[in-house]
Amino acid sequence: MASFDASGVGITDMKKINFIYGANGSGKTTISNLVANPDIEDYQGCTVSWQHGMPLKALVYNKQFRENNFGRCKNEKTITDDRILVVDDPISSLDSNILFVVSTLLKNLIRKVKNGQSNIKQLILLTHNVYFHKEVSFIDGRSNGDTDTFYWILRKIDKTSSVQPFGMKNPIQTSYELLWQELKDKKNNSGVTIQNTMRRIIENYFKILGKYGDDDLISQFKSKEEQEICRSLICWINDGSHSISDNLYIESPADTIDKYLKVFKDIFKLTRHEGHYNMMMGLEA
Repeated sequence: MASFDASGVGITDMKKINFIYGANGSGKTTISNLVANPDIEDYQGCTVSWQHGMPLKALVYNKQFRENNFGRCKNEKTITDDRILVVDDPISSLDSNILFVVSTLLKNLIRKVKNGQSNIKQLILLTHNVYFHKEVSFIDGRSNGDTDTFYWILRKIDKTSSVQPFGMKNPIQTSYELLWQELKDKKNNSGVTIQNTMRRIIENYFKILGKYGDDDLISQFKSKEEQEICRSLICWINDGSHSISDNLYIESPADTIDKYLKVFKDIFKLTRHEGHYNMMMGLEA
């Protein structure tokens, strides 16, 4: 194997849903190819053990699958027998539209697998994209404590890959998550903290992930008044987070904070990302 040494690694105690995070080159595709073709010569030293000794046919979505199947017309029979599905790095860029479309499709499939409503009996998802991992693993208001879901991280050090199990606890806890937690706890935070938090969320989500600039966000509002409110929100955020308050500035009035929090939410709504806002705030869709 290109990524694993002679002793290899073992991934055990797998559940219905299994998330494996690892950087490019850490060995994700090696794992997906093994599940797809365990009998080929390249994997003579590897084994795949099945529950009750009953193998399932594997559906593996990875680069090789895309190269072999996309763009070709094939008359395939309807798949009705039980399967294991492996999805290997479905997101290859930071395009937010593709990211959320794919994550939504996979989350719907995950719900069906958990509820026994699919012929897919086990799903293994491998990705290097932190944002995609966050979106697809956050289902029904939580990403931890699900007995049907396990997490792993693949790491590659000195050209050798290793795997670290995390059980039911999602190991991807980003500073981005913590920003939203501060916003949810706004009653316990000062106005200054809220200013900085909203700016960083907008920068992280829209400007880095979604590739939106200030003007792009402002243009999403239809009326001139709404555009000015959005503009003032962005300016207020930037001013509050980058400047040191002088002696005349004590705290933003509560009604001002509430007003801009509403516009902050409207930015997500008008850019058709309200689902992300609801998810991060723990609100029902």
